[in-house]
Amino acid sequence: LGSTILQLLATYPRSIIGIMLIVAAAGLAKAARDCLTGEAFFIVFMTAIFSLQPNNTAIGFLAGVITYLTLRIRNKIITDRT
Repeated sequence: LGSTILQLLATYPRSIIGIMLIVAAAGLAKAARDCLTGEAFFIVFMTAIFSLQPNNTAIGFLAGVITYLTLRIRNKIITDRT
C-alpha cells in the first residue's frame, strides 16, 4: 500500500503536492485556532512553522519545546513581579 501511494504521488508535479500540503495545513491551523487560545496556539504555530524545514521535523519539535519553555519562564517572571 505504501509503495502504491508513493508511485501515485510521484506522478503529480511537486508544485501541486506543495499546494495540497499548504491547503491541508491551513485547515489544520484553523481547527487548532478554534481549539486553542493564546499561548497554546502560539506554541502550535511555532512548531508548525519550523516543521516546514525539508527532511527534518526535529527542528519543529525543538522550536515548540523552546517556545514552551520561553513562555513558561516569562510567565514565572511576570508572576513573581506581582
